[in-house]
Amino acid sequence: PLREAMRRAAETGFIILRPNQAPITRPLTADDVRDLYALREILEAHALDSAWPRLTKADLRSLRAQAEQAKPGGSRAWPERCLKFDLALHSLWANQCGNSWLLADLERHYQFLRIFQSWVGRNPDALAESYSEHVAILDALEQGDKRAALNLLSQHIRQSAHLVEATLAKASAGK
Repeated sequence: PLREAMRRAAETGFIILRPNQAPITRPLTADDVRDLYALREILEAHALDSAWPRLTKADLRSLRAQAEQAKPGGSRAWPERCLKFDLALHSLWANQCGNSWLLADLERHYQFLRIFQSWVGRNPDALAESYSEHVAILDALEQGDKRAALNLLSQHIRQSAHLVEATLAKASAGK
């Protein structure tokens, strides 16, 4: 089981397996972040485009309820609710895209993104900005404006990449 777990971690890029040596954690660079987010933008836009005819009013009502519960505020629980809303929103089109290969690729990318998300979750201003971007995407979905939803999604992913790059730069500078 341990060998299998290590192999899977290596397949996703989390670790580097070395012959006759212990595995090491793969260091992430700004180029890695840019590359991951550029690919994420393409994959998620394709997933949203593919999922568009399958998105239901019930799905959107459920997301709206989560958005209302996740509003930034003084509660210590709001960051966790914001991150859950984030995951639910992005999972909507991933799960509804109708393409199991695309879903598998997105899930693999989401493993890395959860790490990045935890970094952004520690910054209340960045989290509040991300929440606003998610609500704008949801607004476009509810209005049936596919072009706006796709544009807002792309902008959101690019902004997220910038936030992660900045966080990575600060962490590197602090070493």
